Amino acid sequence: MAFKKVAIAGATGNLGPSIVNELVKQGFEVTVLSSSGKTSGLPSAIKVVKVDYSSQDSVISALRGQEAFVSAIPKHEEQPALIDAAIAAGVQRFIPSEFGSNIVGNEKVRALPVFGGKVKTQDYLRAKQDQISYTLITNGLFLDWAINLGWVVNLKGKTEINDNGDSLHSFTLLSDIGKAVAGVLNNPEETKNRGVYVQTVALSQNQALKIAQKI
Repeated sequence: MAFKKVAIAGATGNLGPSIVNELVKQGFEVTVLSSSGKTSGLPSAIKVVKVDYSSQDSVISALRGQEAFVSAIPKHEEQPALIDAAIAAGVQRFIPSEFGSNIVGNEKVRALPVFGGKVKTQDYLRAKQDQISYTLITNGLFLDWAINLGWVVNLKGKTEINDNGDSLHSFTLLSDIGKAVAGVLNNPEETKNRGVYVQTVALSQNQALKIAQKI
């Protein structure tokens, strides 16, 4: 049975609004945890609970009655405390702040210092999977960001081609990540204690440049 009561931390960040908007659109009961109480840019249908993330009791209280908890907080060192709070509150599914490079089962990538926080979070979730289930969402580079920052194609000037420009790269729209989160919550058994992968398009710089020239 699908999870319907969902709490989200980090809802006003770079990715959070796309997740919140899609969940509200699909009829989920969304509760936003906020340290400031601000919800600028978020739909009015959500419930907002002000929390003190430095207080475990505050987070536990905010999570009571929730079936799933999505973390869009980029600080990986904070994930274990959120997981513990979710367990104490009786939450059934935790989706950590992965949303990036795939490190599941890739020992060489897991050994890189830059992914140390993600590795610790994944290991912690596996150790706690008898108390709470989880889903790890892996996606490509945020396509929206890549275009706006000129990383793939510079719409405001000259595009710098890396290598020969023919290498394919994985990209994902922020809105598609929101749809992926909704898909996980709608299919809890199929997505239990595993990784889920979402890609909008595989695109090379040369392909992107040709598309941009036609616009």
